[in-house]
Amino acid sequence: MTPSEDWLAKKTHRDSNGKLVWEEDYYYSRRTFTTEKGVNWEMLSVQYDYQKDAIAVFYVGRDSAVESLVDRIGIAVPSDKLKLVDDIVKRWGISRL
Repeated sequence: MTPSEDWLAKKTHRDSNGKLVWEEDYYYSRRTFTTEKGVNWEMLSVQYDYQKDAIAVFYVGRDSAVESLVDRIGIAVPSDKLKLVDDIVKRWGISRL
C-alpha cells in the first residue's frame, strides 16, 4: 500500500515470483456526502488486472456528471477508460498515479 497525504493511494498484489498480478489506485475528491449509514468520502477506484489485461473503474459519490463518465468507462477500450479517469480526477484538481 502507498499512502498519499494520509490517504490510501494504491494497493498492489504480486505472485510468489514477484510478478505484479493486479493493482488498484484510489482517488479522493476530498468532498463528502451523507447516506443513511453516515458520511462517506467521494472517491474513484481504478483496478488494473494484468492477468486478464482489464481495467475496471468504480465511483462512490453523488455527482451525476461523474456518474455519467463512469458509465461510459464501462464500455470503453482500456486507453479510453484511462482518458475518462483523467477527466474525472482533473475535475478534482489531481492527476492519475
